[in-house]
Amino acid sequence: MTEQNKNEVIDGYVQAAEERLRNRIPTPPLINSGRKKIPLVKYPDDLDFSKAIGGTTYTVKSHFDPDADECLFGIVSRWIDNETDVSDLTL
Repeated sequence: MTEQNKNEVIDGYVQAAEERLRNRIPTPPLINSGRKKIPLVKYPDDLDFSKAIGGTTYTVKSHFDPDADECLFGIVSRWIDNETDVSDLTL
């Protein structure tokens, strides 16, 4: 596939996505990965979980500010855009 063909495919996908957005029709994925669809929400409701490792059970509880200006997806996207080093990031 040539670079021009790739750009035509991408442009067609973008135009179709914009049309779906205007008509509130969900956009299909570029590639069907077979993974479960995860809805885009301000904060997920299933982030609390427990995991047993060896003889210890760890419980993770998440807390989100319902009045926050930015969702988790927005935060992670900003980190990626800014190439943020998250290896020692404290939230």
